[in-house]
Amino acid sequence: MEAIARFMQWNGVLIVPTLISLVYFWTSPKQQGLATRLWASCHGIVLASIYLGAFFISEMKLSEPIYGWLFEISMLLPLSLMALSFFLYEGPTYVHLLHLVGLICVLWTMFVGGMAITGDWL
Repeated sequence: MEAIARFMQWNGVLIVPTLISLVYFWTSPKQQGLATRLWASCHGIVLASIYLGAFFISEMKLSEPIYGWLFEISMLLPLSLMALSFFLYEGPTYVHLLHLVGLICVLWTMFVGGMAITGDWL
C-alpha cells in the first residue's frame, strides 16, 4: 500500500489530469469537430506536460531559483484552458466536476513542480 501511495504522490499528477482530458475528449459529441474537442479537453495534458517538464529540468540538473516565477506563471495556461472548456465543451455538464480534481492537480503541480524547477526541495 505504501508503494502505491508513493507512486501516486510522484506520478498521480501525470496520470490523473491526462485521464481527465481523455474523459472530456471521449464524452464530447463527435459532431462538435475535432479541433474544438481537442481545445476543450487539452487542459489536463498541458498540466501533465508542465509537471513533466519541471522534473526533466530537475533531472538534467538545470534547476534554478529564478525559474520559479516563470513556472508559477505557466500554471495560468492549464487554468485558462480549464476555463475555456466550460465554453467549448458540449458534452454532459457533470463532467465539469472533474475540474475540482484538476484544481487539486494544479496545486500539487505548483507545490512539487515548483520545488523541482527551482531545486529548492523541502
